[in-house]
Amino acid sequence: MAVINGQPPKGTRLVEHQLAADFGVSRGPVHSALQVLEGEGLVETLPSGGMASAGFSVNDLASLFRVRHLLEATG
Repeated sequence: MAVINGQPPKGTRLVEHQLAADFGVSRGPVHSALQVLEGEGLVETLPSGGMASAGFSVNDLASLFRVRHLLEATG
């Protein structure tokens, strides 16, 4: 999903029926995917209901690059 690539931008509301139409699937798989992404911290539940993209912080990106560097150094 585009959320992993940093799109849509942080805070963008993710509407299940629109995502289902965009991907040509029913709402069930979209709902399940959003739940998984929420568990991974890539989307967040909004106080008003629904979900939004969580985006990446500078610390998240720094951690990602540290891990990648370590993996490449040992490979």
